[in-house]
Parts: sequence; C-alpha cells; structure tokens
Amino acid sequence: MDTHQEKSSKYILFPLYIIALYFLILGLMKAYTFLAPISIAALLTMILLPIARFLERKGLKRSISTLLSSLIALILYFSIFVILSLQANSIYENKDKIMEHLATTVESLQQSVENIAGLSPEKQMEILNIPPSVLPSDDQSEASAEKTDDGTSTTEAEESESSKGAGGPDVKTAITEFLSFLTYSILTFIYIFFFLFYRKKIRLSILKIFSNHDNIKTNKVLKGSLAIAQNYLVGRLILIFFLWIIYSVGMAVSGIDSPIIISLIAALLSLIPYVGTVIGYFIAMLMALVSGGQTSMFIGVSITYGLAQFIETYILEPFIVGDKVDLNPMVTIIVVILGGSLWGVVGMVISIPFFGILKIVADQIPELRPLGYFLGKEDTQDSDDEDQLGKLADKIKGLFK
Repeated sequence: MDTHQEKSSKYILFPLYIIALYFLILGLMKAYTFLAPISIAALLTMILLPIARFLERKGLKRSISTLLSSLIALILYFSIFVILSLQANSIYENKDKIMEHLATTVESLQQSVENIAGLSPEKQMEILNIPPSVLPSDDQSEASAEKTDDGTSTTEAEESESSKGAGGPDVKTAITEFLSFLTYSILTFIYIFFFLFYRKKIRLSILKIFSNHDNIKTNKVLKGSLAIAQNYLVGRLILIFFLWIIYSVGMAVSGIDSPIIISLIAALLSLIPYVGTVIGYFIAMLMALVSGGQTSMFIGVSITYGLAQFIETYILEPFIVGDKVDLNPMVTIIVVILGGSLWGVVGMVISIPFFGILKIVADQIPELRPLGYFLGKEDTQDSDDEDQLGKLADKIKGLFK
C-alpha cells in the first residue's frame, strides 16, 4: 500500500515539476536585467579572487586590494569592448565592398554551375527559391552610378535624404542602448567589488543556512564551485591567448587585413562553445572578402581554423583546461542553446560554468544524483572505439612528457 502511494505521489509530482520548471525559465527570462549582471559578477569574482588574495598577502588592505582587482578587470573589459566596436565599425564601413565582392563570387559560382550543368543563373535562383532582388543586378548598378547635379549618385542622395528623416531616432536609440550597456557594465563591477570585499561574510552566510553536520558537504560544494570557475575560465583565457597567436599567424599568411584584431575577436568567441567558432569563422570569411576576396584567402582561413581546432581539441584543451567542467558533449550543446535562448550571448558564455557548478551540487544531494549523472561524462566513452585522431593526439602529447 505504501509503495502504491509512493508511485501515485510521483505521478502527481511530475507534472508539478514540469510546471515549476516552466515558470523558473520564464522567471529567468523576465529577470535578465537584474540577474545577468549578478551572474557575470559572481563568475568574475571567482577569477579575481586569487589576485585579491595575492595583493593582501603583499600587505594591502582588503578595501585597496578589492578596488585594484576590480579596476584591472574593468580596464580589460572596456579594452576588449573598444576593440570589438572598432572592428564592427570597420566591417560596417566596408559593407558595400563586401557586397561587391560577394556579388562577384556568386556570379563566378553561377557561371561555373552554368558551364557544368547548363543551368542559367535565373534557373539556379529559381531552384534555390531565391528572389532576384537579393543580389544587385546590372540595372541596379547603372542606376546607382547616375549622378545628380551636386556630383553624388542618385542612390547616395536617396540614402542621404532617408538618413535625414530617420537619423534622429536611430541616433537616440544608439545612445540609449550604449548608456544602458554602460550602466549594466558599471553595475556589474560594483557587484564584483562588494562580492570580493564581503566574501567571508557571504561564505559564512551560506554555511549558516545548513545544519552543522552538512557543513562538510557545503564546504565541498563551495570549493568545487570555486575550482570550476577558476580552472575553467582561467584555462579558457589561457587557451584564448594561444588561439590568438595561431589565428594571427594564419590570417597574416593568408593576407587578411587587420589579422591581429580579427584573430583576437575569433579567439574571444571561443568562450562560446561550438557557436563561437562558427561565428568567428564567418567573420574571418567576411574580412577575406574585404581584403580582396581571392580564393587563396578563403582557403587560408579554412586551413587556419581547421588546424586551430585540431590543436585546441586534442593538444591544448586537455593540458590547459582538462576535464574541470565534467559535462558531456550532448549536455554542453543543450545548455549553450538554452543559455542563448534565455540571455543571448551572456547566457551562452556563462551556461557552461554554471551547469558545471550545478553538477557538483547535484552530486552531493542524494535526490539530485540522477541529474548529476545525466549531466556528467560517466559511461559516455567506449574504450574499444577510440578514433584515429585521438590516437594521433596521444602520440603528440607523449612527445611533451
């Protein structure tokens, strides 16, 4: 009878869990403006903690060490923002050049298909269900070349007139968004300052929530969470540095303009698993178009990315990052997509360490251990089915031992 009641209670509770999960996700989406700065600040605080402790061991007061650590992070943060903004502005200013090279490349591909398959460009567009207005035609090019009395093209004159009418609201929107970004950024570093300054009180407050016999488990969870944030994120930053060097060499050899800046952006995007690599590759291809659009540039970018991904996956990552975040690849993809759906790019970046922390918590709570098992890498690798790349990587790593 008791067993029957337990089964019935589980069937009743399951839909309640689903409803609770739905409202939890909805609440996280609604509370983005409040929770996102706190979440980023919590992760950055764990990274900055060794710096603050080092400064305190040198004799500085906690208030001074906390302030210096926060300022170091703030300067690096805004430096990266400025670099990304300048590069985005450069791509925007060259959008016409990009579209021109893109149109030329598409025309060349269409000509090749026509020579091989006998399909006209119009038929190719029809098969792919692409409207003809997507690509610039000769008539549009001639129209854009017509000059007005003051020497500007008719298209430029129309764009100038439209910008006069719509420029005001666009400028106001840009200023509003920038001020909003600035406010959230400053708020994040205010949180970092207080998290570092009151770190002892925060830790003791967490310990006081649980009874004395649970303090050992609580300490284990806190230390494990701190280790994940420090080892994973600091490891990723070191990995970004090596990727920056690899990308810079490859981009420079390929003849891409501004190879150092483009490589830095591509390396930083690796913070977003899987998705960041694709976005970085797309940006590099755009810069190849801006730089001239020669076939050798596209080949060079592709070889650089392929080589960098091999070195990152099989050589650098096992040494530098290791298995500090014990999430299996399936869960990694799911949580990255979930984080992006909830909080955009911020969610993609912080989803991996936060779910790694969630696994540590789940492993310490008997009721949540099935969740920890699902998130982890246990029983996901077949020792009898090791691929050739893995064997080659082991041989390469053996050379460094």
